[in-house]
Amino acid sequence: MKRDSDFANERPVQRILNALPGVRATADGWVALCPVHEADGAEHTPSLRIAQGDDGTALVKCRVGCGTREILAAIGLTMRDLFPRANGHAQIVKEYDYQDEAGTLLFQSVRFEPKGFKQRAPKAGGCWEWKLNGVRRVIYRLPELLAADPAETVLIPEGEKDCDRLRTLGFIATTNAGGAGKWRAEYNEPLRGRHVILIPDNDDPGRAHVERVAKSLSGVAASIRVLTLDGLPPKGDISDWLDAGHTADELRNLAESAPQWKSAKSSRQNSDKPSGTEKEAGIQSKIANVVATGKIPKPALMTSIVEAIQSATGNWPARMGRLLFSPQASGIGVEWLDNSASLFGWIGTATKQTPHFMTGPGFHPKSEVFERLRQTAQEFSGVERYPHEPKMPGVYYACPDYVPGNGDRLNELVDMFSPAGDIDRDLILALFVTVFWGEYGATRPLFAITSDEGRGVGKTTLVEMVGHLVGGNFSFSLNENIEKVKERLLTSEFLTTRVALIDNVKSNRVSHADFEALITCRVISGKKLYVGEASRPNNLVWAMTLNGASFSTDISQRAVVIKLKRPIYSGTWEGGVRKFIDDHRDELIADCLGFLRRKPAPITDPDRWGPWCCQVVARLAEPNDALKVIQERRATTDSERSEAEEVEDDFAAKLAEFYYDPEKDKIFIPSAIACQWCRDARNVKHDSTNATGRWLTQQITEKAMKRLIVSRGRTHGRGYIWTGAEWNASDEMKTNLKAQIAAVEDERRKRFEPR
Repeated sequence: MKRDSDFANERPVQRILNALPGVRATADGWVALCPVHEADGAEHTPSLRIAQGDDGTALVKCRVGCGTREILAAIGLTMRDLFPRANGHAQIVKEYDYQDEAGTLLFQSVRFEPKGFKQRAPKAGGCWEWKLNGVRRVIYRLPELLAADPAETVLIPEGEKDCDRLRTLGFIATTNAGGAGKWRAEYNEPLRGRHVILIPDNDDPGRAHVERVAKSLSGVAASIRVLTLDGLPPKGDISDWLDAGHTADELRNLAESAPQWKSAKSSRQNSDKPSGTEKEAGIQSKIANVVATGKIPKPALMTSIVEAIQSATGNWPARMGRLLFSPQASGIGVEWLDNSASLFGWIGTATKQTPHFMTGPGFHPKSEVFERLRQTAQEFSGVERYPHEPKMPGVYYACPDYVPGNGDRLNELVDMFSPAGDIDRDLILALFVTVFWGEYGATRPLFAITSDEGRGVGKTTLVEMVGHLVGGNFSFSLNENIEKVKERLLTSEFLTTRVALIDNVKSNRVSHADFEALITCRVISGKKLYVGEASRPNNLVWAMTLNGASFSTDISQRAVVIKLKRPIYSGTWEGGVRKFIDDHRDELIADCLGFLRRKPAPITDPDRWGPWCCQVVARLAEPNDALKVIQERRATTDSERSEAEEVEDDFAAKLAEFYYDPEKDKIFIPSAIACQWCRDARNVKHDSTNATGRWLTQQITEKAMKRLIVSRGRTHGRGYIWTGAEWNASDEMKTNLKAQIAAVEDERRKRFEPR
């Protein structure tokens, strides 16, 4: 048998492996969970064997005996998918590896014949995921670039084939996956301080690509030159030029004399002045929805208007989702452009021109240009005013670079607080550092700040000072409507906020399904004024202050409890802490970044928040002791079992109130009624029906409730079934709860009506 790694194409076995759950490689092929009899979500020993025959045919066999057609149908395939495709279909001819700094494969760019490209990322079991969702993007041959002499010039052609060709001639070269127009801002950093030469393909997309890359590298690279090769055929590239007989020495000579790239700003010194024809037509700005063709103005194409804006502003604005933004002149922070007025006001300031827009049939108004930019401007997944370590891919960092610190200032700051013990001191340190932890796609714990000594120990101040280090907090209450909370988080004021504070929680049991969903989601989505649907990455550090911690299971398993003791503070203590942060902010940030670059210690027993444990806790003085305390405190704060029992008892009381016998009856409870009773019992008035239903179903699934199950049938609609401990199986289930409630309430109303 041949292994999948011996075949570059997505052959039949590859298609099958990609569609199966729980794939694991073995000595002679693979095993996986059978999609027919092992798809119930329970734990199983995989019984499906997969291998590849010498002729490329996929071999599939279930040890239990499930039929091959049945197995394939369960994963959306047919018997035809077991056999190699006929000739004439695209075949893989080359894979280009994209590796991180340490040489670990992140993804491949795959070349097909007939010519085409796709990207894929490795996944468990030796197979591939043909999409890059959540995969970090890097430039080609990154480890080789980083190992090269920083003084050596880097050539950037358009395509991996050209890079490989240049490398064989002794050049340092890199490029981006996807070809022209796919350069991303996160590709710039490895080229910081480097001398760069851009080599365009001989076509309009190639020349536009070079211009975009040059604009992106402007201010990052030490120098940027553009080498346009003469004699190339249409769509020709550097490889075609070399194939024509040119040599590496010729290329070196041409590279040394290549002209410096001129920024749009410098090239605009003359081109931004209106031409004679434009002046004749009364057009005083290059940013216009009108073109001059003599004395009669004509409507400009939308593409021309957008290109003029981007050319005049250095390829700005950019967008996060549908939110437009531009960098502040200082380089620190961004300006959010929420509507066409703010967009064109910014354009006028940035270009020192008054945009010229006419009205009439065919002329694009400013509002349409605004909408077009919201769809086509360069997109970032997030915007940050402060750094992360490591940097998050796809994020625009509107902040300076920091040299990592030695930790002295950060330790001074931590020592200004009053932890209950040495481990709590370390956890306070971890709280500050987590604000700068940038692991992509990893969730952060909920920090619960509490004390055995009651009020006045500085719980809220601790979180406020963490937020003050990075520009402030976002504060809200568990009583707020969660959709309104999301709306506030998506306003310009809080889009770059990193710390969310739920202050002074009064309930002795924190259980709020919508809140749990909010803090665990990867992306926060909701409504934004003037924009509609908007979103932001959930890279917030969530912190809660309360006296005594008692949580639902979901929250307790996410919580890191930090205990404070009663301090001896002066009347100026809080102001002194705030001033210390203001005076030493850059040093404190540098210390946090330095902490995150320390060598981590091995973690003996990481919990469900593995990345945070292995990358933050592992760098504390006593990481395993800290983790042990975290886990012990989680166990003592989990109150959900008892809460489920209380909810079940409330259901019993409600049923008795409406003249049922909760011990002997079996009763169908419609979802709407069950969710309302559940909200009342848990005192979570703002939870949605969906969120409450999820909580109820979870408790039932985890056997926390004994008498309530989910109704799987649809005869009576969606709902739950209550079964009394003494119910006789010969008795029918009662399905009249809704009518019974209405009758009882009508009887009560009549009883109290005046006669």
